[in-house]
Amino acid sequence: MQVGVVKAADDADLARLRVMCTRHDDWRQVYRSNVMTVYEKSDHHGKIVKVTATMNETAANVYDVWNDDIYAAEWKSCICQWHSVFRVSSNSDIGCRVVKMPKFMANREFVTQREWRDFDSEMMTFCHSVDHVAVLPKRNCIRAVCYLDCFHVMVTANSKYEAGCVLMSITQYDLQGIMPSWLSTMLTRKSSVKVIKKLVKACLKYRSWKQEHFPLFKPWIHGEQIALPQLSATDIREWELTALQDRTSEVVEEVAVVVEREEVEFVVESDDDVAPNGQQSVWGYVTNLVSRLWSEGTNNTFLTG
Repeated sequence: MQVGVVKAADDADLARLRVMCTRHDDWRQVYRSNVMTVYEKSDHHGKIVKVTATMNETAANVYDVWNDDIYAAEWKSCICQWHSVFRVSSNSDIGCRVVKMPKFMANREFVTQREWRDFDSEMMTFCHSVDHVAVLPKRNCIRAVCYLDCFHVMVTANSKYEAGCVLMSITQYDLQGIMPSWLSTMLTRKSSVKVIKKLVKACLKYRSWKQEHFPLFKPWIHGEQIALPQLSATDIREWELTALQDRTSEVVEEVAVVVEREEVEFVVESDDDVAPNGQQSVWGYVTNLVSRLWSEGTNNTFLTG
């Protein structure tokens, strides 16, 4: 799997994902509780965050909750919008999602190829960024990069329909914009843990909810239910030429959102000098704003569990 390339995962890709999910020897443990552990490591793209959790729930139900885009509106509060756009195959699609960010930042938009795999004893959903000509950047959002978002459920009971499983989530993003790497890592880590905590609660309500909301509709299992236009390979653009936005425009765009939310008067003196009232650099302003919001932070649902 490679950013910008639309293709089905092959055996080598699946083997690599299994190793990343199940082996922890080259990861650094940063958090541990009775049921959850958080690991981190780095590669040439930046930080990778992995969350593992033990659940007294059926693997089949956990997998359904994670992949049901309709039910996601009930529990994935960090997702503002999600819609699938094109069908790649019976177990893959192209979709666009908008992720809610803290109020000092613009929301992030991801265009990704998603793929589902069910091997009975384990189930996987994974995605990475691609660039499709029909999915134009949204206003007041910054197009971010997903290098990998992998959700892996391993059966520990006699079958996936009996309670007992271990889930693993791996995420690696480049949120783009003017965000320093330490802040990107912090947000990724906190949001990853929060999503898994919410998933645990969402699993308890899913069966009754699903009975009343399209109980037979599960396109992540029944590929024939993916009622989308078929992807044309010619509509996928060269990633190197189009994916990464101009850094100056990103700064102006993100600062504009900060101004709109914080009602701060900004004076733009040059491309390299975007400052509130012309007195403070954007980096200094955003850093101070982050510190203030972090100290106030308990009302910010993105930053707290």
